Amino acid sequence: MHRTNPSGIPGVKVVKVQPNTPADGLINDGDIITNVNGIQTDSYDELEIIVSETEPDKPITLTVMRDGQQLEVELMTVPYGQTVQ
Repeated sequence: MHRTNPSGIPGVKVVKVQPNTPADGLINDGDIITNVNGIQTDSYDELEIIVSETEPDKPITLTVMRDGQQLEVELMTVPYGQTVQ
């Protein structure tokens, strides 16, 4: 993910979705994450704090901009570094 977003849309641009993570198949490369659980995220640091403070196996809702459309995506958190099958 970019630490800054060059597109002009406030948020965090996804550069590469890692395989076998909760985001795999739900978030796309190039998506811009604008909110996490309704909290605006303007930087990677803000996004990381919000996600890391969420207990594992709890859902989070990401608001993303994809191809000019706003979408909401729900993911389940996992312990840091853990993958999913």
